[in-house]
Amino acid sequence: MGQRDIKSPHARRAVKARFCERACHFPISSKIAGLRARANRARTAHRRLIWFVPDNACDSTNAVPSRACVSALWRDTRGAILIYVSVGLTVLLGAAALVIDASRLYTMNSELQAAADAFALACAAELDRTADSHTRATNAVTGATSLVANKDTYSQNASSGILAQAPIFLSALPADSVALSTATVSTDPTETRFCQVSVVAKTMDTYFIRALTGQTSKTTNAVAVAGFDQAVCQFTPLFICNPFEFGDPGGVGATTIEQAVTLLSFRRRLFKLAILGGPDQPSAGNFGFLESALGPGAAALGDSLAVTSPNTCFLGAGVNTKTGANTGPVRTAINVRFDMYRGSFNSKKNDSAYRPGLNVRKGWSGTPDCMTPSAEVSNTPPTQMGLPRDDCFDATDPAFPCANLGATDARMGTGDWEFITYWTTNHAAAAPLGWDDTDLNRPSRYEVYREEINSGNYAEVAPLGTETGVAECYGGATAPNDDPDRRILYAAVMNCQTDLGPGGNTGVPVEAWLKLFITEPVNSVDGDPANTKDAIYIEIVDVLEPGQDSEVLHDIVQLYR
Repeated sequence: MGQRDIKSPHARRAVKARFCERACHFPISSKIAGLRARANRARTAHRRLIWFVPDNACDSTNAVPSRACVSALWRDTRGAILIYVSVGLTVLLGAAALVIDASRLYTMNSELQAAADAFALACAAELDRTADSHTRATNAVTGATSLVANKDTYSQNASSGILAQAPIFLSALPADSVALSTATVSTDPTETRFCQVSVVAKTMDTYFIRALTGQTSKTTNAVAVAGFDQAVCQFTPLFICNPFEFGDPGGVGATTIEQAVTLLSFRRRLFKLAILGGPDQPSAGNFGFLESALGPGAAALGDSLAVTSPNTCFLGAGVNTKTGANTGPVRTAINVRFDMYRGSFNSKKNDSAYRPGLNVRKGWSGTPDCMTPSAEVSNTPPTQMGLPRDDCFDATDPAFPCANLGATDARMGTGDWEFITYWTTNHAAAAPLGWDDTDLNRPSRYEVYREEINSGNYAEVAPLGTETGVAECYGGATAPNDDPDRRILYAAVMNCQTDLGPGGNTGVPVEAWLKLFITEPVNSVDGDPANTKDAIYIEIVDVLEPGQDSEVLHDIVQLYR
């Protein structure tokens, strides 16, 4: 290749260098590399002069900072973390200060809420639907009679304690998603189910929030809602229509069932309960049945009335009533308690779960056949006599008739019954405890029944007859005993005329739970002049109360809001 063919200057220089190397034996490329290295070292040294300037390069005496000084300061990153630390520490300290105040406020609010919860529970525990329940509930949370004592930690007047405002009584609550202000306020103690309590607001001094917002204090309060209900278990599925639905039914001297049971003159009155239906429904003195988890059939209902511990539970807030004809199974079921095993219960006479009462004296004549007694309850002294009815149930007595309570026949007696005749027919000894047939000293039938058990003379043979109070038909492994008392039935009290419609009803409120004493077996004879077939004769012993009837009745007090 000739020189004229090489057009590029770079190419021509490269050719010349190679020619010179061949001709002069001198490494031109090595020389060039050395020059390049020296140039690089010079540039590095220059950079070092900029980065590492003399101590006096940025001397404050210099009127104008040198270029080297400015460049060095611009590129110097030493101590930069201090800026971040300063800013971050300020934020952290501010947040910590806010947390202190916020935690104090949170603690105070928690203490107020706990106090409101306690006040609401104490208030609700008194809401047993009696006439004075509002008064008792208010006294339980306010003033010197308050049952709750709470103190907070951080408020300005912590030593004064936490106080409750006057409670608000409610009969119903809205859905959880709806404001509490829409709840139904109640002025009727018999309808009140809930108690809303607000505590008096408390104020707390702030320490650090004031520096940021200027607020020197924070105020908070709390509100809670608690409700009361009653549950009964091992409960006979019966209800009776309330004799006091519209006040005193006549001559009792009380306007509520709770008031009435405190009077002996009322507790010894005999009630005839007729099954709800026909022309008398739903008048006082009628009874019906509650729908239970045992099933809708008459057989299940009868079994729950005969067994010692029925597997049934009901809530006072609302029960469901049962429809259908159930008199036959009910009659035979209740009579099991009197040592009478008929119909399907004939096979239960040796079953301890269907044992009779400890005292089953009922006025039978002769020795009974457990399937078909030779006579019904005859009450024919001086040979035998069960607990007699009030005189006004006897059509031949001058006291006839008893009060009908709005029904077509007698339903509530006067409490006048032949105690002395009963006692002398069945016992040789004189009447105990100063009892006689005067209004002042006449006992209730239940008191006589209990005295016979407590003294053991229920086993005595009638002086002129053969009957005792000892069961003769039952043969189970567990002897008849008093736990539970098999002559006691339990029943819910309902305002039948107000709350019951035709057929089955759901969610019917219960006014009270009653303990009833069955005075005689349920009659099955047609054509009885007193129209007593399938009627249940009872005395009202008491209203169930927690503590006294804890195996059956349970108070449920809980928070709702």
